Amino acid sequence: MFSIGELIQKINISRRTLHYYDEIGLLKPTVSKHNGYRYYNETALLKLQTILSLKSMGLSLEEIKPFLDNKIMNDSEQKDNGMSWISLLDAQLEYADKQIEELRRKQFILRGVQQTIKMAGSFNEHHVLDVMKRMESPAFVAGEIPATFPADLFSESELTQLQSLPLIGSDDTRLHEALQLLEETRVVMEAPQSFHEQELAKKWQLCFASWFNGNVELQRKYFSLIDSASPEEPIVSGLDHKLIQYVNQLTERYPQ
Repeated sequence: MFSIGELIQKINISRRTLHYYDEIGLLKPTVSKHNGYRYYNETALLKLQTILSLKSMGLSLEEIKPFLDNKIMNDSEQKDNGMSWISLLDAQLEYADKQIEELRRKQFILRGVQQTIKMAGSFNEHHVLDVMKRMESPAFVAGEIPATFPADLFSESELTQLQSLPLIGSDDTRLHEALQLLEETRVVMEAPQSFHEQELAKKWQLCFASWFNGNVELQRKYFSLIDSASPEEPIVSGLDHKLIQYVNQLTERYPQ
């Protein structure tokens, strides 16, 4: 049993906070029948540790209370072998995993919006809303939405290879390099010169070679699919078709 003073020293919590938790029924102390003083037993200490842990994860006190009701053993069920602590920690780890997954999902969405704006070359509300709509999909796997391609257009081996392409919303370095190349391409398009175009064509050829592992036929089929999409329902949101056509012309004009 711990007095309020002992608990304050042990947990580094204020007396006022303990009184508030008592008032709202979140953490009730044990009142000694002998002297009327308030003490906290091991179950209360366990609850307090849980409250502080869940608060650090961003939960409100209103959200924490049902968690405690479901996960903390009653005094009559409390065991001395530490199993109650293990059960509690398992529950907190499970909750932390869910929080991590949600944060990764948010990162993916934010990156996707940012990358879409960069890809389009300017802010377009339609592009951003389209990305957010797609990324609210329940199809998240490990914080990302895997790309899907029509099985009637690609072979099984090609579909496997396409799964390795960088995803919009990911932190793939290949995607960062492509976005930088798109920016460089816009500059060259405004003032085209043979030397700059040849250098740019070489960079794109190296970029595509890394994406498709040198499979030119797969590369052609992939971009044919991208080009066939309507502007209203693009396969890659924010993609500048005019710019991509220019890149295709460059790579054809200056083959390796």
